[in-house]
Amino acid sequence: RSARSYNTYSSYINQTEVAQPLIFIFEYALAKLLRHWGLEPYAMIGHSIGEYTAACISGVFSLESAIRLVVKRGQLMQAMPPGAMLGVTLPENRLKPLLTNNTELSLAAVNAPSSCVVSGPRDVIEVFNRQMEAGKHRTRLLHTSHAFHSTMMDPILEEFSSAVAEIERRLIGDGLQNQVGDIRQLIQPLVNRA
Repeated sequence: RSARSYNTYSSYINQTEVAQPLIFIFEYALAKLLRHWGLEPYAMIGHSIGEYTAACISGVFSLESAIRLVVKRGQLMQAMPPGAMLGVTLPENRLKPLLTNNTELSLAAVNAPSSCVVSGPRDVIEVFNRQMEAGKHRTRLLHTSHAFHSTMMDPILEEFSSAVAEIERRLIGDGLQNQVGDIRQLIQPLVNRA
């Protein structure tokens, strides 16, 4: 294909309402393939959209329900103003104080002891990125169309909460219900303290 064709599809596939269902479908298909090969998981965990995949594979809800929820989530997020996300190589306890003076920025994820993600409006993220680089901190702009896991998602919480309430969820394992569908995950940081 030509570069023009690639750029056309690239911008389309990076749109949240398209990307999130595609990520879910890919993860689901990969999990099914691994099971087909005889690899059965002892436990499952997911990160952001991966939580929905893990819950679906675990039996928390059906494939049809999961797809409806993931599509709705992507559509609602796509309707929000564009934003950006920035990976920063700083520990959470050193990054949080840098965010307190700017209410437009959110700590979106803590991926590792010295790997965090900040999200917010694109112009505010760009200024913050320059500040981080000036302070000799390594950063990386993520390929996202929106500021996920930030206060920029607040306007969709009520509608998404209603969509989650309509989805039948089942208890799994020892009776504990999966946390998927908790609308707070749209705005609270994802934390991996492993």
